[in-house]
Amino acid sequence: MASLYPAPLTIAVNTREGYIINPFTGDSIQPIVNSFGDTIKTGVPVPAIGKAIHPDRVALPGIIPAGEPKVVSTLLNVHEIPEILSVIHVNKSSLKTFTPGVDTSSFVLVNSTGDSVPSGVPIPITGKVVPCLQPQPVIALPARMRDNASTNLKFLDVDQGMNSSYVLSILEDSYGNLWFGTGGGGVSKYNGETFTHFTKKEGLCDDLIYSILEDIHGNLWFGSYLGGVSMYDGETFTHFTEKEGLSNNTVFSILEDSRGNLWFGTGGGGVSRYNGSTITHFTEKEGLSNNIIRSILEDSHGNLWLCTEGGGVSMYNGKTFTHFTEKEGLGDDLVYSILEDSHGNLWFGTGGGVSMYDGETFTHFTEKEGLSNNHVWSILEDSHGNLWFGTSGGGVCKYNGETFTHFTEKEGLSNNIVRSILEDSHGNLWFGTWRGGCACLVENPLPILPRKMA
Repeated sequence: MASLYPAPLTIAVNTREGYIINPFTGDSIQPIVNSFGDTIKTGVPVPAIGKAIHPDRVALPGIIPAGEPKVVSTLLNVHEIPEILSVIHVNKSSLKTFTPGVDTSSFVLVNSTGDSVPSGVPIPITGKVVPCLQPQPVIALPARMRDNASTNLKFLDVDQGMNSSYVLSILEDSYGNLWFGTGGGGVSKYNGETFTHFTKKEGLCDDLIYSILEDIHGNLWFGSYLGGVSMYDGETFTHFTEKEGLSNNTVFSILEDSRGNLWFGTGGGGVSRYNGSTITHFTEKEGLSNNIIRSILEDSHGNLWLCTEGGGVSMYNGKTFTHFTEKEGLGDDLVYSILEDSHGNLWFGTGGGVSMYDGETFTHFTEKEGLSNNHVWSILEDSHGNLWFGTSGGGVCKYNGETFTHFTEKEGLSNNIVRSILEDSHGNLWFGTWRGGCACLVENPLPILPRKMA
């Protein structure tokens, strides 16, 4: 077969006569002339002697006293909340409560292949074990700062070694490694010096990862867009999909409860409880308010709170489901995130701002009260008691109980859509963004390194 490109042209070095015509271009070759107008000899050794200058002939450098530096305080984007907040009392006598197996609906769970799936009863399940092709680590370049950064915000993106600019989930494992679940690049492990990327090629179930959890045994669980759940034990992946008995292949959230059960919040199959050998699906038929579960929390009393996409929040106490919707005082029925703070209050990130529930009333925080954006993807309480809200277009908001402080691209954030938030063991805050990689706010001058490496 003929070559696509011509063979390279080889030209011999000619230091005796030199070339007059450029063999490549055919142009005549002009001599090199320095700034004095002298022609420079090329291709032959030329004696070179440096000019020595005696120190006595050199003038002493001028010493200019430094003035007092001008200190300018950084103007943070701070917004005070109004004195009067929107507070709605919850009428508990009107709350809707449903008992699985008693108050049933006509809903039938059907998977993507058209098969009906039993719900409300335990089903034996065995995952499919797939060998992991261990990837080679990639050297991580130092985190960057935006030119306009007014705060100590740095970020890691594809230029620094990330596999994707879209970071949907973040976890710090028990060894201090950070794991980034991405929107198209699988999952990346970061140990402060290298990235190790796991994709479908290495055995992962899918390259879009919504959620990550480390269980009490040290196994990592990855919830995906279309590949169900992957469990990684350090050597192999075990996949749980509709084929193996999962209710839906889209898994938005994963929780391990106080009894060691795993709960998978799915994109249409309700929530599934896995005890290690059987899986039980809970859907609208069992009393769930909506079958799309965005996030799950177990509160300090052992109740499960299931945030749905359109049905508000369902609270499951092990026996009954109780619904909290806009009717009962929730800010919006589209609920993406949930947090229980150190005082026992529940915070719901919704499509209509943030709602705080103290057990009796809902208090709403929106753009009107100082929130940067009403679409709240993620919530975190840091080690100082501040609350952080990741928004869809307004960056991230820090709430200290009195004011909201906005961190946006203007302040140095890599992107204004913040899908996930994590505080690591050093107190650094990590913000997983959509199109801007992962940003890190270092409030103390610490290196961006995990505790220890594995």
